[in-house]
Amino acid sequence: MERVTETLGVKRGLLVLVNPYSSELETKHVTGYTVEEEALFRLRLDEGFLGTIFERKAPMRFEGDPQALPSRAGFETSSMLLCPLVSNDVAIGAIVLGNKDSGEPFSNDDENLVAGVATQVATAVENARMVEEREAKERHQRVYITY
Repeated sequence: MERVTETLGVKRGLLVLVNPYSSELETKHVTGYTVEEEALFRLRLDEGFLGTIFERKAPMRFEGDPQALPSRAGFETSSMLLCPLVSNDVAIGAIVLGNKDSGEPFSNDDENLVAGVATQVATAVENARMVEEREAKERHQRVYITY
């Protein structure tokens, strides 16, 4: 996330993943927020902008009046770029970016870059989950073979 936020000149960024067991969103990486602000995150899979990108499985950009954009934690957001992490046609997470340092809105190029990163991240997350599942099965088999 640091490389993405640095490359795009973004003040704030989040990487959220869907917990495959509980279907709840979990914040996995945060950039540009204080610990106090992080504690205020209560992101839901089925509401708001995240719910929309999870349903559409496509990036979205927002800009304009800060009062019109979500501000759950009370910080001002003048522009946002949200991009889902999609694996096997299922949204498994999202990259959420807010407020470019320049004050400019996010561009098509920004969206394309983040979409490419999101594809790579989704692949890495799914590969890691498959390895975890395989290792859990192997541990389970060793327990039963031992006894």
